[in-house]
Order: sequence, then C-alpha cells, then structure tokens
Amino acid sequence: MVLSARKIIALTGAGISVESGIPDFRSSGGLWSKY
Repeated sequence: MVLSARKIIALTGAGISVESGIPDFRSSGGLWSKY
C-alpha cells in the first residue's frame, strides 16, 4: 500500500515533536517563554 502510493501523510499528536527533540511552545523553557 505505501510502496504504491503517490503521496503519504502522517497525522501525529501534540507530543511527537517533543519526543523528536523539537522544543514545544508552552512548557517552562519552551519557545513561547523567550518572547
């Protein structure tokens, strides 16, 4: 199915970026606290 697809999309939850090492916006030390 994936091999024959022309396009693939992944729907993820809010915490996937933090687990990947991308900082979040609202926690202490998050990106929003810098502004």
